[in-house]
Amino acid sequence: MAVLVSNHLRPWIPALLALTANSPVILGRDTGYASWRHMLWTRWPSAGPPPHFRSARHYDEVIATMLDYGSILDTAMVYWDIRLSAHQPTIEIRVSDVPATVQETILLATLVRGLVVTAQASLARGELAPPVDPEVLRAAYWRAARYGLDGDGVDVRSRQVVPASILLSRLLAHIRAALEETGDYTAARNALESVHALGNGARRQRRALRAGTVADVLDVVTVRPR
Repeated sequence: MAVLVSNHLRPWIPALLALTANSPVILGRDTGYASWRHMLWTRWPSAGPPPHFRSARHYDEVIATMLDYGSILDTAMVYWDIRLSAHQPTIEIRVSDVPATVQETILLATLVRGLVVTAQASLARGELAPPVDPEVLRAAYWRAARYGLDGDGVDVRSRQVVPASILLSRLLAHIRAALEETGDYTAARNALESVHALGNGARRQRRALRAGTVADVLDVVTVRPR
């Protein structure tokens, strides 16, 4: 079930990266990327989107291959953005940058749960996720890291280039039934509207850097005691 859910989630993962992008500045300069942290992380050979798995056995075989070739030293170095937990009967969603606020963290968790519940419902109806070309998925990742909420992303399912706001609206529509079942839909919609209006961490950091110095950026990202 976990690997089949992973297949269903793959098209939506870049949208979560765009939403949580929060690392545009390094060494006092704007990198040009909303999530430079993601770009650094992708240097690991075991990072990024997981493959489309045919079965749990296929999942284990891919990991065994990485171990044989030395691209990972142990299973803890499986850094895919969706991976099976080694300790719990669940999956781990690891794609996000660092959400900038408590509200954004709760929103991320709500969207992830909605995606998983929606995937389980699809699988209960016998609907397997269609494979997504790795090239399309990586292009979607790159645009999410590059532009965050302030540009166009890739709708992996339709292969359309659309504003990130539209992409996230489609994600919300995709999981609406699951969120309504738990009473989370209205809160998630309002939280998403708030992030669009106020900006995510990347947008706020850039605004501070343009208006001042790195110290002003730190004021944005640091929680100071009252």
